[in-house]
This record gives sequence, structure tokens and C-alpha cells, in this order.
Amino acid sequence: MTAYLMPLPALTGTAPRCPGCGSSRTSWVDAAAERNFLCKTCGTCWHPAADAADRVDPRQCPGCSMRRICLAACC
Repeated sequence: MTAYLMPLPALTGTAPRCPGCGSSRTSWVDAAAERNFLCKTCGTCWHPAADAADRVDPRQCPGCSMRRICLAACC
């Protein structure tokens, strides 16, 4: 799933709104070699890319401390 966003802010600071539910309750998470943002409202995790965000498959994020939240939201 890909969602189109307004331009993304820098990776430091506030994460963008959730493309899935629109919530502003998001935060950056580090998973493996990527930096993603997790929505604290719906539990989905997204990877920013240029002008879009791709939904992260939590099965691809071993070792992430937030993985259980993402797994509950997707699977």
C-alpha cells in the first residue's frame, strides 16, 4: 500500500501524519537499517519515500521494539 503525502519533514523531529488514518500521533522508529514512522492511533508503520509513504510489513522488521504493535494492526 502506498499513500501520497505532502512533503515530508526531515527525519529528525516530528513525524508526518499517518497516511492510513490521518492521525498526527506518530513517532519515528528505527527498524533494522531503515527509519520509519509509527502511528500511535491505528498501529501502522510507514516508510517515507520522496513524496509518498509505503506501509511497512512488520515481518520485515525483526528486532524493532514496536513490532508487536504493527503485527497486531496488520496480521
